[in-house]
Amino acid sequence: TPPITDKDRVRPLRVDDIAYVIYTSGSTGLPKGVAVTHRGLASCVAQHRDLACIESASRVLHAASPSFDLAILEMLSALSGAGSAMVIAPSSVQGGDDLGELLVRQRVSHAFLTPSVLSTLDRTRLPLPDLRCLLIGGEGLGAELVERWSGDRDILNGYGPAEATIAATL
Repeated sequence: TPPITDKDRVRPLRVDDIAYVIYTSGSTGLPKGVAVTHRGLASCVAQHRDLACIESASRVLHAASPSFDLAILEMLSALSGAGSAMVIAPSSVQGGDDLGELLVRQRVSHAFLTPSVLSTLDRTRLPLPDLRCLLIGGEGLGAELVERWSGDRDILNGYGPAEATIAATL
């Protein structure tokens, strides 16, 4: 099947067209839908991919709920440009030993996790030697978690509301 082109569409795609809509309570605590355009999406993903050193041999975990914009970043970081493997976690794997064993078994090299999920992993029991980079976000990251998980891998702390195309700073 040939690729879809502008001839096949009602009109050409524009950078300010909506790429996706996501439901969030954001920093206001008030539920709302956020329409994210294509404008910042490619550069956001490229920046995350470059800073996390994601390459074709990488194995990127996809575990975020589709209701969390981090799920978009996980998918696009693995699939755009680098052509990495995307390791899809079963919905029953939420954290703890189940997640740690999945990371070991699938040789995950890159994981994007909240501090709450990261804190459920037992590094002494499962040191996760293949895990080269942790991107942490969605909540405040405490010094104890950084100390426990740093040293032999990169830790990137991301922050940003959905309105900022996933993240505003990393």
